[in-house]
Amino acid sequence: HIDAYGVPDLFHTIGLAERTVFTNRADNLEMKLYAYRRIVAKLREHYPAAPLLIASWDFYYPGWPGHEVAELLKLLSPENTIIFDYTSDLPQMHRSSDFTQWGVVGKFPWMFGIFHAYEWENELRGNYDLIQERLPLAAADPLCKGFVYWPENSHSDSLMLEFFTKNAWRPDTLTPEALLPEFCRDRYRAAAEPLLAAWRAALPLIKLHAALPPDFRRLASHAQQAVTAERAAALRTECERLAPQLQGVPELLAKLHALPVFAGDARVDRDAVDLARTAAGRLFSLVLKRHAVAQGEWQQGKADAAAVKAAGARCVAVLTALRDLLALHDDFSMNASMDKLQATHPVNPCFEQALKGNAENGYCRSYIYELFNDYYLKQLALYVAWADGRVADGDTATPMKPAKPLPMQAVTDAFYAKPLREMAPPACADRGAAFRAAVDKLAASVR
Repeated sequence: HIDAYGVPDLFHTIGLAERTVFTNRADNLEMKLYAYRRIVAKLREHYPAAPLLIASWDFYYPGWPGHEVAELLKLLSPENTIIFDYTSDLPQMHRSSDFTQWGVVGKFPWMFGIFHAYEWENELRGNYDLIQERLPLAAADPLCKGFVYWPENSHSDSLMLEFFTKNAWRPDTLTPEALLPEFCRDRYRAAAEPLLAAWRAALPLIKLHAALPPDFRRLASHAQQAVTAERAAALRTECERLAPQLQGVPELLAKLHALPVFAGDARVDRDAVDLARTAAGRLFSLVLKRHAVAQGEWQQGKADAAAVKAAGARCVAVLTALRDLLALHDDFSMNASMDKLQATHPVNPCFEQALKGNAENGYCRSYIYELFNDYYLKQLALYVAWADGRVADGDTATPMKPAKPLPMQAVTDAFYAKPLREMAPPACADRGAAFRAAVDKLAASVR
């Protein structure tokens, strides 16, 4: 930046971001344009030539149609303004638009960026097809000034990071399948062959991030949804639609079991746990759907109580296996993070509660070890016990939903009351054996 502009001055704004001031669309747009005019005018009073980055998030959420972005561009100078697009990989939603609809390509300086993941989406994932479609347009545009990787989380996807950086400016390896051999050879060296086999087997599950999101995050709300005949039928259809992409799960789990984990290569360990926990997260969402299907079919007389109980037990087994995998890597432990922080600097005693709040809130809730024993698994136990009791009493006439909310708040209160150190992952003398045991548990639960 200093080489290009001579000074380190650089400014960034997101305008009014997600805020909605008026219900009338035109009035709200005018307010947002007014805010941009004021921001730019004040900046130019003091820094007339400094580059200004205009962040694209507001264009995506809550969303600006292309013609509204074009109105904003009329207010901006291409001499010292760059549209900082870090949502180039996101599918269109609501009123959102993408850079191909803004009038920037070949006309206005901009950057191509991928958002990749919200805070809670720190498993392996990626909208590879959209990137493959859109990135070559950016690489061919002389007014595209840069490529940006902009996820909301710190532990991100090693394959996506390599895929994006490899293809920036020269998009010649535009599928993860094509990239994997070189990626594994460079990253794992002697362990390249078994990791390549595992990655290849995992790709179908990795690509199901939209269809099988981390549903363990929302078990309290899941428990309050009625299982109707219509919902059960829709979920059964969805499971059947996903079946072809799930056929390789036994092969994937066998290849994960064979990985040379915790033998001295931190990159192998990190990615093996990522592959396994991604598989476990997807499979939990699948068995949770099947649990609802079993309840609906029991209510219609198409399944017996034992089928519902077995489906609930599978949910518990898969979530337990996921917990055991997370215990093997410090990146997923709040307690480990707290220890590192305390070793660096004195920590306010109140910070533990703040850290828990950052982890447990509905937006950030994710693959965090301390949330499993004392939060997710306890919530799941309440719901499974309710479903088991309900089918045991034989009442198929009452709606398949708890008559009153399950005591989920008590779980939350206990989570905050329990010291973080008491939730820490257990000591493990042989992490390789523990990894294989967790994978075996996962395989047994979905067999």
